[in-house]
Amino acid sequence: MYPTLPESEPDVQLSYVSLPTATGDVTAVLPWPTAPGTYPAVVVGAGAWGLTSEMVDVARRLAGQGYVTIMPDYLRGEGFGDTDHDDMPRLMRFIDSLDFRRASDDLFAGASHLAGLDPSQPVFASRDP
Repeated sequence: MYPTLPESEPDVQLSYVSLPTATGDVTAVLPWPTAPGTYPAVVVGAGAWGLTSEMVDVARRLAGQGYVTIMPDYLRGEGFGDTDHDDMPRLMRFIDSLDFRRASDDLFAGASHLAGLDPSQPVFASRDP
């Protein structure tokens, strides 16, 4: 369902985390720099196709630039994944049916998760969704 996380790099660690929301838990990818330090945080939207390998790579690259990054899957596993990116009519129907209020809540859950991290401690998270 979710992309396999690439092997960790010396400067970036990636994990999946589960975020509690009012409408149930949402899975998010959480990349962070591994060097000791305090880093700014950013919440990234997964895009119209969902949590794809390409979007996970965007979050990983942001972590490589010194950001703790979180990308909630506000499509809740129902996104296109890494296939069917040429089917624009299907994509438009999918976007029309998206619950934008729930998606916004999922992004805010990501921000809350980042706000709750202790900047003096390493980020701890599960590797698997």
